[in-house]
Amino acid sequence: MGTLTVQTLQAPSSGANANTILVPSGQTVHAAGSVVQTQVHSWTTATTNTSSSFADVTGSSFSFTPKFATSDLMLHSSVSYNVYSGSSYSYAGGIVRFNIDGSTPDYNGQAYEIYFEGNGLSAGMNAHNRVNKTIKIAASNTNAKTIKLECVKYANTTGIIISGGTYYTST
Repeated sequence: MGTLTVQTLQAPSSGANANTILVPSGQTVHAAGSVVQTQVHSWTTATTNTSSSFADVTGSSFSFTPKFATSDLMLHSSVSYNVYSGSSYSYAGGIVRFNIDGSTPDYNGQAYEIYFEGNGLSAGMNAHNRVNKTIKIAASNTNAKTIKLECVKYANTTGIIISGGTYYTST
C-alpha cells in the first residue's frame, strides 16, 4: 500500500454523476472533523416518575456502535415533559439525563435542571415544556453502546412525566 497525494479532487461536470465524487460501496472516506455516521431514535411512550430516584425513560433506549474509537459522539435529546406539584408547593422541577452504558456524563448531582416557581401560588404548579440537551463524549472504542435517558423529580415536586403519551414525540 502506498499514499496518493493530490491537491484537489474534482468530479466531471457532465454526465449521469455530474459534480459528484463517488465512493464505491464497501469503501469509506474518513476525514477528521467530518460526520461519519448518524442515528435518530424517537418514541412516544409516556414515563411518569413520582420517586426521588432516577427512572429509565421508557422507549428512549437504543444501541449505537461507533465506527472509530477516535470518534466523538454528539448526543442530542429533545424531550417533552410535564412537572407538577400538589397544592402546598409553589414550585415543580426535575431533570432528564443521559445514561451511556451506566455512565451519566451530563449529571452534576442536582435535580432541578427543569424548574418552575410561582410565588404565592396556593393551587400547586403544573408546567409543560420541552427540554433540549446536547453533550459530547469520546467514543473510546468501537463497542456497541446502550444509550438511554433517565428522569427524576426535584424535591417535593409530585412528579415528572416524559413524552405524555402519543401526544408528543421525543428524540
